[in-house]
Amino acid sequence: MFWIRAVVRLNDPSTYDALTAYFIRCRDDYKSSVFEKLKGLPGFNFSKLTDTVNTVWEKTKGGHDYSVVNILPVAAEYGHRDTLEVGADLLKKSNDDYVLKRAREVFLSRTPATGDNAALIAWYETNKNQIVFDPQSKKFIVKP
Repeated sequence: MFWIRAVVRLNDPSTYDALTAYFIRCRDDYKSSVFEKLKGLPGFNFSKLTDTVNTVWEKTKGGHDYSVVNILPVAAEYGHRDTLEVGADLLKKSNDDYVLKRAREVFLSRTPATGDNAALIAWYETNKNQIVFDPQSKKFIVKP
């Protein structure tokens, strides 16, 4: 991560492709941090990053809980509806505080759901067939 921070500080568009490639290949526990750094770059092409996020999410979502939970907030920000299903599954099955916290954060920051883990799971189960992503708010809502 040291060299990523150094390259990001350059704010040099000629490094953006290399940083994007690194985002795809970096360790899973770095993905969320690297993504946050990319978001801060001036003139960064976020429509190009959409394809990258799609690739990373598809590659990661069936993996180990730690891998999944580290990319979960990024995939949710880009509207991957299955992030809520994956997050609910993590809330149901995990005993790990870090995994549970990260899965909860997605629900609390990207949906109108509130409450404890059981309430978040219940909200998802009740609404899963009516959930849509609102690109303006970058949140999942229940369509009327």
